[in-house]
Amino acid sequence: MRRVVVDMQNALFADAIAAALRNFDSDFEVYQSESPIQTSDLCAFAEANILIMEVTAYEPWKLEKRMKIRGEVKAQNPGCKIVLVVDENTEKKLADKVRQAKKDGLIDNFIYGSVSSAYLSAVIETLWEERHRREDRYVPSGAPFCEVMQNDRSTPCRMRERKTNPYGQMIRQISYKDGR
Repeated sequence: MRRVVVDMQNALFADAIAAALRNFDSDFEVYQSESPIQTSDLCAFAEANILIMEVTAYEPWKLEKRMKIRGEVKAQNPGCKIVLVVDENTEKKLADKVRQAKKDGLIDNFIYGSVSSAYLSAVIETLWEERHRREDRYVPSGAPFCEVMQNDRSTPCRMRERKTNPYGQMIRQISYKDGR
């Protein structure tokens, strides 16, 4: 199951996003946050793979508040992908700030509020699959073995080589025991 948490100012828009994701692929399990205060707890409870948050010029949906929630979620679940939704027509400066957050690596993606539901669903699916590509899986140095979930089955793996991530931390890339 792909677990997605949606935190939007407008409940109707949040319902539309949830419906679009479910119609796109029934494998999406969508949780809707009732308020930004509950979002990080809901992400922890749902073990969210992706968090979609709307950014506006109003409290508590301002970019600064969203970045605070992002930090809380990443502290609990570093693998959770963060996607921000912004209205590029009415909030041009805010849209520029959101685009800069993506360039700075603070968020995984952003979507303009004017995009189609099919495009939104495709972006979310791509983010989920990007997270689960075998070539990109890393585990912390010192972990002798790991369990990798792929296609709803657990595949044992062994460590192949030492590598350093872009932040200078020692990591190990994994290779599968069966040679995949």
